[in-house]
Amino acid sequence: MQLLPQIFCRALAMALMAKDIDRLSALSDEILCHHILTKLPLKEAIASSLLSSRWRWLWTRLPRLNFSSEFCVSLRNKAKISSIMKKLILINPGELESFELHINEHYTQSDTKTLVSFRKMSACISYAALRNVKQLTLITLNRRIRSMPSSVFSCHRLTSLILNNLHAKCNPTHFGGFPCLKICSFRSVDLCDAIVEHLVVGSPLLENLTVSGCVGIINFIVCCPFLNDLSIEIGRKENDLFHSTNLDYVPNIVKLSCPQLLNLKVERISSWEDKSMLIKKMVVEINLPACRGLSTNLVCVKDALDSFPSLEDLSMDAH
Repeated sequence: MQLLPQIFCRALAMALMAKDIDRLSALSDEILCHHILTKLPLKEAIASSLLSSRWRWLWTRLPRLNFSSEFCVSLRNKAKISSIMKKLILINPGELESFELHINEHYTQSDTKTLVSFRKMSACISYAALRNVKQLTLITLNRRIRSMPSSVFSCHRLTSLILNNLHAKCNPTHFGGFPCLKICSFRSVDLCDAIVEHLVVGSPLLENLTVSGCVGIINFIVCCPFLNDLSIEIGRKENDLFHSTNLDYVPNIVKLSCPQLLNLKVERISSWEDKSMLIKKMVVEINLPACRGLSTNLVCVKDALDSFPSLEDLSMDAH
């Protein structure tokens, strides 16, 4: 699979040097950017600019931007990374389908400073918001970079939001939710009740919600009219960013009122054994008249089975 980008670039070079008509370059910019370059790793897509003058700036029109950890570390040049990000986000006036930024745990301190010096994550997300970004993914496994930029809340056209290992307690007073959001995933995120409440209430089209290993939630309340799938994993994994803190992983109340919910998963994370008694004391209030599938290993959910009148598929390993 790693050879495909190299083979593809060689094929492009051969086509350009051939005496016959270059049918590939004869394709429209939209096809080249949206269906060919966007399927390559970002570094290889940028390298295509060397093929000819026709290809020089095509990479700046990519509709999907994936700044993988490997890409950022491979450049190791703050000015070059900054220049590439500005060109990718600012030059193209078209709408942005997706923006992904991955920061892994193997960054050295100098690598981390390179990324942080952008301000950069926040500025780039602000620019992405101006381009009506639809899908936003922020993942970090590095303890030095954990704060979620407040600019995330300005991405009003989001249909998908994925956050992993971040502090997300910044909740602007003007934030009213994401009116187009359909998919939302929080994994090992430091949240608060206000963010969850505003997110759910302000995202009326939300269909799929995942909350796994998150901390800081006291009352987990989800009242969402169109939600189809809900996954809640209570507890923590041994390698998450909050495992050494005293933050609470167990909400006092879990209240679910979702008239169209079809599948519910409520489980304790298997690698987490602390506070099991608190989970038993957790208050569960459920109103899910259409729910057909339930997966749980919690006794407190088992006691609420009468709240599932349409249940067809039950998977339970209660402790």
